[in-house]
Amino acid sequence: THEAWVSSFANDNNIVLSGGDDCKLCMWDTRCNPCLCLASKRHEMGVVSIQSHPVDHNIFASGSYDEILSLWDQRNPRKPLQELSVGGGVWRIKWNCKHPEIIGLACMHGGFKIVNVSSNSVIASYNEHQSLAYGLDWYPDDMRMELESDLYTGLLASCSFYDHSLHLWT
Repeated sequence: THEAWVSSFANDNNIVLSGGDDCKLCMWDTRCNPCLCLASKRHEMGVVSIQSHPVDHNIFASGSYDEILSLWDQRNPRKPLQELSVGGGVWRIKWNCKHPEIIGLACMHGGFKIVNVSSNSVIASYNEHQSLAYGLDWYPDDMRMELESDLYTGLLASCSFYDHSLHLWT
């Protein structure tokens, strides 16, 4: 059995990704019977977030309570392409569609992080919430968004749990 907490269709609509309390990251191929094609226990704690890359249809990211953001290639999913410790359980992952090398993260007790996956580094943090970092999104048509040598400017919305707040930040 798989104690799933999160599921997401990969860009290839035949593949479903899931993660759970059992530390498993699973790939399910709906064309096969049985459809489970991989169950990785690379994460050391529950897998709570998964999101496919907005451009490269083979790449997806996973996040866990183990505070690790992992980048995977679904063609060779035995081990991640890269991992980054981000200092908080990775509750939400949101790729930036205009700059697909950039990911926004809600990292529970660790606040919010902006990661450049090309350099595998945190390039910005936001810690102004008084509670758990739970969700974030990019403003979709922000014309001010620029990337210059890992310096990010743009508009994000973030929300936290116990303080019931929504913040807009750049």
